[in-house]
Amino acid sequence: MDLTIMHWITQAFQSPAMTAVMRFITGWGNLGALWIGFAFYFYFIKKDRRTAAFLLLAVVLTWTLNDLLIKQLVDRPRPFMTHAELPALISQPTSSSFPSGHTATSFAAMMILFACGGLYRWLGLGSAVLIAFSRIYLHVHYPSDVLAGCLVGICVGALCVKLMKQHRLKPAHDTPEK
Repeated sequence: MDLTIMHWITQAFQSPAMTAVMRFITGWGNLGALWIGFAFYFYFIKKDRRTAAFLLLAVVLTWTLNDLLIKQLVDRPRPFMTHAELPALISQPTSSSFPSGHTATSFAAMMILFACGGLYRWLGLGSAVLIAFSRIYLHVHYPSDVLAGCLVGICVGALCVKLMKQHRLKPAHDTPEK
């Protein structure tokens, strides 16, 4: 099923212009750049340090769980390594394929932005979906890697949103009793 989807995406969408766009979009996910950018925006522009902190927490927790634990345990080769007809359309990543780290981090951060509501919800969701699609398009992940990354990210993001809501309920400082 993975290969069928990848071949269909290649046949339906691949062009030099689309490849350039997908390279640009996948770059947003490199080292969590887009999500760290959102954290800086919330910290310095919106003066919302809590959201900034939870965005960074989501990125760090996702990277730790996904890249340092799950990828090491599964150790799945990337599509371009085992299917010559699907060459990597970016410089070849050296880590394992399952699950997609770009996707996991994107969906974890998206959950934080989704909790913020308004335009952030749609910017987060749209960016996460585009980054996830770019990983398949560029032949560096199977669709199942991306789906697993979505699940990891949503779970980590949901945990962070829960913690964020609990943090909101706590008083900003302790007041002495009279």
